[in-house]
This record gives sequence, structure tokens and C-alpha cells, in this order.
Amino acid sequence: MASNRLFKTAITDDSSTAKEQLGVLRREYDSTNGFRVFKYVQASLTAAASNGRVLCWYNSIGTVATDDVSTTRAGLPAGVAIGTLTNGQYGWIQIGGYHSAIDTDGHDDVADGDTLIAQDTTDGVSGRVAFGTASTFKILGVATVDDVNADDTVAGLIDCTYGDTIQ
Repeated sequence: MASNRLFKTAITDDSSTAKEQLGVLRREYDSTNGFRVFKYVQASLTAAASNGRVLCWYNSIGTVATDDVSTTRAGLPAGVAIGTLTNGQYGWIQIGGYHSAIDTDGHDDVADGDTLIAQDTTDGVSGRVAFGTASTFKILGVATVDDVNADDTVAGLIDCTYGDTIQ
């Protein structure tokens, strides 16, 4: 089952002009990843964001996403890039559901069940809060496996939906 709305763009499109309404949500299902939620945004990036790069909100209305921790707060996770998203361009980011390769800070310490948060000192990666420990950050998601040490990624369930956007 795909979205019940027809979109002009593919999930991985990267465009110099807005092809969809900024902030619109897109819900999709496939048998590999289950239900996932995407949001159409403009990118404000330090470099092109590849699949799994952690993004936070640059503006207060959730239409511009950034990987630059110096211009936002780690407590405002937006989700992760999918495909490649270029600075200043428009495209989709994943804000909810399963993602197989969320970028980590490389400390190789994420365990299954840990809370994933946007790292507050390094651009575009997630940090972690140990399972059972309260986080002072809004969560990016929850790790569904131990991290893959050599890849500096972890699979997880993203939850950057801010309220009822997943209903």
C-alpha cells in the first residue's frame, strides 16, 4: 500500500525548486521496511547529505532541515536524509519508521534498545542514551540492533513525528 495521494516526486528526488508543498507528509508501506513517514523540506546543509545523515530543524515551522549543529539544537531532530539531498535543494527526509542505516558518532557503543538522539557536537550523526536512562533530548528514534562497528551506522525506528502526524 502506498500513499493515497499522488506525488510529483520520487522519495529520493533532489530539486532546485520546490515540486511539492513544503512540509507535506507522505506515508508509504513496503514489505521490507513497513510503514514509513516522510516530509518534504528545503535543505540547509554543511555538505550534501547522503542516506542516513541525521538532520535537525533549522526553522521553527519544520520546513527547513539542517545537519549543522551550530545553527540548530540537537533537541530538535527532524529525521534522516534518504538518497542524496544537496544544500539549498528541496526533497524528502524520513521522519518516522524503520531505517536500516542511521549514521552514528562512530563510538561503536549503540546497543539494541538504546535511545538515538541527534549528536550535539558533531554534524549529521546520532548519539545514544543507554536503554533505561532518561534522555534530556527529544529522541530521534530507538536502535533495533547493536550498531555496525565498521560502518558507523545503526538500524532503528525513527520517531520525529511531533504529535499526531503519524495517525
